[in-house]
Amino acid sequence: MTRAEKRQLLYIVVLTLAVRVFVCVATPVIGTDCYNFVHAARCFSNGQYLEAMRHGFHPLFPALIALVHSVLGDYEIAGKVISLFFGAITIFPLYFFTRGLFGHRVGVFAAGFLALNPTHVRLSADIMSDPVHIFLFTTAVWLTWVAIERGAWYLYGLVGAVVCLDYLTRTEGMGLLPIILIWFIITNFRWSKTDILQKILRIGVFTIAFVVTASPYLIFIKKDTGHWHYTNHRAVRIIEGKQEAKRPSTEETRSSKGISKEERTPEAVLLARWKETGQYHRIFIHIINEFAKVFYQPLLLFLFIGLFRVTRPRFEIISLSSIVRSLLSCLASLRLRLESFDYRKELFVISIFCIYLIPLYLIAYKSYFISGRYLLPLVVLSFIWAGLGFERLSACIIGSVGWLARPFLYSSRGMLIIVSIVLAVTLPKTVKIKRKYEVSQKEAGYWIKEHHAGSPVIMGEEKVAFYAESEQILMALENYEVLLFHAREGKADYLVFYKEELLQENPELFRRIEEAEDLQFIKEWVDQHKKEKEHLRLYRFVPETKRED
Repeated sequence: MTRAEKRQLLYIVVLTLAVRVFVCVATPVIGTDCYNFVHAARCFSNGQYLEAMRHGFHPLFPALIALVHSVLGDYEIAGKVISLFFGAITIFPLYFFTRGLFGHRVGVFAAGFLALNPTHVRLSADIMSDPVHIFLFTTAVWLTWVAIERGAWYLYGLVGAVVCLDYLTRTEGMGLLPIILIWFIITNFRWSKTDILQKILRIGVFTIAFVVTASPYLIFIKKDTGHWHYTNHRAVRIIEGKQEAKRPSTEETRSSKGISKEERTPEAVLLARWKETGQYHRIFIHIINEFAKVFYQPLLLFLFIGLFRVTRPRFEIISLSSIVRSLLSCLASLRLRLESFDYRKELFVISIFCIYLIPLYLIAYKSYFISGRYLLPLVVLSFIWAGLGFERLSACIIGSVGWLARPFLYSSRGMLIIVSIVLAVTLPKTVKIKRKYEVSQKEAGYWIKEHHAGSPVIMGEEKVAFYAESEQILMALENYEVLLFHAREGKADYLVFYKEELLQENPELFRRIEEAEDLQFIKEWVDQHKKEKEHLRLYRFVPETKRED
């Protein structure tokens, strides 16, 4: 790399860190899944390794939190530092892989898209496994072609280890294994001129590195469950047909044990309706729409310019029909560019898209839920072509200005000006702080921590349990008797919920809670969510002995 190229990449690194640090500091409350990651991390820190491994979430991210916590002494800070670090350094594998395809300028632009992506920024500022997963995912894609180009057996082993670390972070990491293995076989036995033993050695080293790294977790699952499997994640059990997701409906929404909040949304109802009516294409369109939202719709033009080419038709502005024919001609001539230095790399990335969409479709089809987070690894890979599209468009703009301006626009300062255009479009969305209206959950957790001796058990909001440093059990919504049974069984000390949410889902249950002798109302916090107020109510379970007295 030249000095100018290093300086330009440094600009992107500074931008990446600055945006993520700001959002990390400004976000007042943790995300939904953070409690589970930290709970597993506490188990690792306390030496309860088997309990930590039993979590549905894979163990690498909680283990990293426990490791960093031993230095920093705070689980929340430890988790955010890990997400921030891996979220920031993801630009390096993306840059180097894109540079191998289209050169330095496109690599810088691709890294710039990642630096400003709103979804990736928010996840990098929270206690979420996604930044670690996306870093390892992107690194594995990049190292795969480094291994193919150089042919060194140790690089194949490194790829196997990185893919396994990605799998140990999130279940989706397993999806890279068959894709990379197939491409290693194709590139070695069709395009490599080395002897057969060396080809077998390379592929064998890749496979062995994965198996050896994954074996402790695989053996644990075998001993814990009695059968060989690669995950305990609920979504995989649903895809495999071992567990059935409840069909969300208006009736079931009101008494919804076993149905998560995500599965009670209007989106879940629509997915269930499309499945039952055979409108399977609409499920696929919904997934593509989620991809567009995570990518950030105003920037999709750059992706299309970089990914597709179209034959320029002759526009004969005579009638409306001639214009329509010209537009149809454009669509008919639409095809992939594949203009990189080695088109096989692009085909490799496209194959990841095609294969990854299959389990994503099955999740939406069987569990009636799909999160944009699941699509983020594919969005990050799509920045390769978005960077190419931005470079093409900027080159077109530069070509239309005078020759005196071109040297300036091609310089580092000129590239900063061009990147600033994307910055102006994206930054307002990127730095928009979420969950400001959930501060009461943090305050309630701190209140419990201050006024309760020892570690309490909380039924209800898990973010409250996180800040109270307590155990959390799910809130049963069928009726009051079921709620009380689960509370006694789990030895719950406190019940916490949003009044408006419970009134919408089960007003009869709220009435019973208000009248119950087993519960003592403690305190209420008020959140201002948009134009409406939400009331977070805290109750304490009265011990049975005291109630009898």
